[in-house]
Amino acid sequence: MLPLTCCSESVKRTLPNFVVIALDHPGRRPAICDELLRDYPQVRIIAVAPEKNCIVYYWASFDIHSNDVEASEEGILNAMRSKLVTNGAN
Repeated sequence: MLPLTCCSESVKRTLPNFVVIALDHPGRRPAICDELLRDYPQVRIIAVAPEKNCIVYYWASFDIHSNDVEASEEGILNAMRSKLVTNGAN
């Protein structure tokens, strides 16, 4: 896993729509989410814990939000599509 600063620098350089990270402890928001969503609130984060069959989708508005996502490729794609539809992106 990349250190927090390396991940933040990569996001700053590439300005992605989504960042996919490991979810080491389901039920606890990873620290990198706070840092990324504070500095880049337009970014969406998909946290994946495959051993636990768990995926969480994080985003920010005035607060940091999350939704549980179906633990599958389709679940990830649906989370990404919902962001794109909400923001009117293609």
